[in-house]
Amino acid sequence: MLWALILAYSSAAAETIERGPEAPTVGWAETDLFQVLDVNGKHAAVKVIFHHTGEEPDPTPHSCGYGGMEAWPTSGVVLAVVELATGVIEPFVVYAPAWDAEGCLTEEASKAALAKAKARISAVGLDLGRKPEPVEVPLTTTTKQGEVDDDAMKRTVVGEIRRGDDVLYRTQRTYDLRGAGTGTVSFPSAFKTDDGIVFVEHFHAFSGFDGNHHAYTLTPPL
Repeated sequence: MLWALILAYSSAAAETIERGPEAPTVGWAETDLFQVLDVNGKHAAVKVIFHHTGEEPDPTPHSCGYGGMEAWPTSGVVLAVVELATGVIEPFVVYAPAWDAEGCLTEEASKAALAKAKARISAVGLDLGRKPEPVEVPLTTTTKQGEVDDDAMKRTVVGEIRRGDDVLYRTQRTYDLRGAGTGTVSFPSAFKTDDGIVFVEHFHAFSGFDGNHHAYTLTPPL
């Protein structure tokens, strides 16, 4: 298994794949779960369970009674298709979190969104039930703080995936410095495809003004 992975890395191009601060992500202030449901060399299907935080009219989010959400009664669910080469994300809101009953999705709306998500996921050759297991890879991931924009009070954080001295992938994300802001990029898991290894990218920003922000995407096959 390890030799197969190493051969896959050896055949990968050494040219660095770059993603800038405006590259698409899927995520919200607080994420309960981010799950890769299936992935191939061109697309991935992901599931995100998330909930509201921050300024709100009522400090207690409303429980919409969505089916299967007993563990997260006040959270919402998004299914999304990620185009790996470009990072373009197609989200489908299956369950919406809400502050009151009026904000909940109806059963009919949820079923319609789920049907659209399943159709799109199937159209790109993915299977919602596959749920691949992450793999361990002999690559190095690093995070470093980048330049500061004093006028905008923002800073860039840079995440890289390396094979030896070769930088295979570099991403840059921007976060707010106000309110003692911080920002990190990590690559918490990786998945094997026929075209290479696809990594999950996680950007986490925090400030005393805005609280947490979690954002996710996936890399192209490396």
